[in-house]
Amino acid sequence: MDKHYLRGKMQSAQTGLMQRLGRQRFGPDQFEIVSLPVEIPGLDPAFSGYRLIQVSDIHLGNWVTAERLHSLPYTFKGTI
Repeated sequence: MDKHYLRGKMQSAQTGLMQRLGRQRFGPDQFEIVSLPVEIPGLDPAFSGYRLIQVSDIHLGNWVTAERLHSLPYTFKGTI
């Protein structure tokens, strides 16, 4: 049996099992937004009021596509 075929079948079975067990209960729109003021001594005043976002634990897959990943900054715009 071809190892690539077997790998594909195993991955499909794993995905189906995870969905049935509810492992993917968190949707793409469920993010935790935490505001954390950061003071940087010596930072040029021209940067006063700038806001940054840091997004972590992103895994490309079924619901986190490249398009959604690129749109994340716009998702948070106005919320931070």
